[in-house]
Amino acid sequence: MLHCASKTEAERTAWKFMEEKKPDFILNTVLPDVNLGRILHPRIAGSSMALTRALLQGKSAVMNMLWTQWYVDVQDNAKLHVIALLGIEVKSERIFAFADIYTWTQIIELMHKILPEDRCSQLVSPPENEGRALGKIIPAKRAEELLLSFYGKGWTKLATSLTEGL
Repeated sequence: MLHCASKTEAERTAWKFMEEKKPDFILNTVLPDVNLGRILHPRIAGSSMALTRALLQGKSAVMNMLWTQWYVDVQDNAKLHVIALLGIEVKSERIFAFADIYTWTQIIELMHKILPEDRCSQLVSPPENEGRALGKIIPAKRAEELLLSFYGKGWTKLATSLTEGL
């Protein structure tokens, strides 16, 4: 929670600076939730993806660290950052990098489909009676429109993100 609070406060401070100082540049922010997908550097485990991989080692506590919420593929997140920086029609926007809701039940079921059986020997069971995030992130539609406009492709599906991250 402290991490989320610090990111929120940093964004508020940035927008307040823009309002008070009125600099000669444009501020856009990208707001991602849980990042899943391909790890881009061999020495960086990837925080959210590392936790997801920990399920394969029988570490069920992971599901208490990240509750059911929204995910974004790490490459979609990176693309949205490029758009926020270079997109001339993107001005003073908060870009919500929220592809879709995920549940641990979905992730564990997908892992069983994606991976060979021997890699799933210690895979934890999904939580019983798992809840599902019910909120709608209406501004996420704008982010998907930006991805389509700039890259010709919308959100990466959860199964694809997991396949590339595992």
